[in-house]
Amino acid sequence: MNLDFVTKLCKMISAGYQVVAAFYDIDGEVKALSHNLQGEHLHCYLEDTKHVVRQCLEEKEIHISISEIAVTIIALPIIDGDILRGCIAVGPFYSYRLSEKILIDEIDKMDADDTGKMLFLHYRNDIPCYSYDEYIRIIRLANSYLYDAEVNEKSIRIASKAKIEKIPSLEEESSSGFPGVEEHGSYQYERYLWECIRIGATDKLKELLYSGVKVNMGLLCSGNELRNMKNLYIVGIALASRAAMDGGLNSEVAYSLADIFIRQIESMSRSVDQGIVEHMFYEFANRVKEVSRIRSYSPYVNQCSEYIKAHANENISVAVIADHLGISHTYLSRIFKQETGIAVVDYIKKVKVKEAKFLLKYTDLSLVEISTKLSYSSQSHFNAVFKEAMSITPKQYRDKVKITK
Repeated sequence: MNLDFVTKLCKMISAGYQVVAAFYDIDGEVKALSHNLQGEHLHCYLEDTKHVVRQCLEEKEIHISISEIAVTIIALPIIDGDILRGCIAVGPFYSYRLSEKILIDEIDKMDADDTGKMLFLHYRNDIPCYSYDEYIRIIRLANSYLYDAEVNEKSIRIASKAKIEKIPSLEEESSSGFPGVEEHGSYQYERYLWECIRIGATDKLKELLYSGVKVNMGLLCSGNELRNMKNLYIVGIALASRAAMDGGLNSEVAYSLADIFIRQIESMSRSVDQGIVEHMFYEFANRVKEVSRIRSYSPYVNQCSEYIKAHANENISVAVIADHLGISHTYLSRIFKQETGIAVVDYIKKVKVKEAKFLLKYTDLSLVEISTKLSYSSQSHFNAVFKEAMSITPKQYRDKVKITK
């Protein structure tokens, strides 16, 4: 069992689960790492993994470590014959979706400046969320690859400090419509908010946002109220993007939305308008809702729709998409129209107009910049397509809906 063999396993786990996987030798030194972590990110990772790696090497048993805030690491010993060669650490990931309050509290306890706290926030926000069943699957995969054998779950050592609560579902509502919000304050409110975004429940999200429920805001920057509010809402946008990705939204789309929203929050010079941030949350939920709507279609139609949304900024055509899917453009055109009732070319126009509406509402990009960004041949072409779809010009639409700072 050589290093290349173990490194290949780390890469396989990382590719399949979008999580860091590393090989540690018997001295606890990292010898192979699936991700190119550097600086503060590498430091945070080593701090997260060091205790469970040491336990795994000492006891030669599979260990699962779950922290007080549900940060989870799996450590599997690498044994060649009777000789311990090291261990593989998989993680960190969350055992449940972290609430904004917990994340803020954790960051607030750090002995670091604002830059250090933001770096830590970025590191934590990249951590995926998996259930117990999922990380048992990871263990089974690794054990099968290493030893071609099944895992005895009773032999797995679990060290958990977390108080894991069941995430409220929308079917478990209280009589007031929001599960436990009044009894438990901002924590339950936030968890219900992320759940609405994750499943694309736009109606429930609207009810929640306009319910008048008061929530306690944390402190991410003392002495500067504007900076504190910006940091809080940036955390919220980051968590909303994660909830949307959990709900099936394309990661590139989610990251692009988050980037635009964070830039807008940063550009606010006097105060952060909560109403604007609520619009942003609603946008994430609505995108998830649209993704959910097409899941009943055939795989080729779903893939076509996803490709168009992910490449809306490009000059795409039916032929390009068909080539990407490995099918003929005539076949793609036929099945797409049969299942959706709309032609592929018209759907491309629809998606581009939707992106244009988003940019007109949330950014300060000029009409020329938007037409260029969405790969229209000219601003006049952009104006014509937009007016055909919306019955008003892009400028008229912006004047009507623009979110002011």
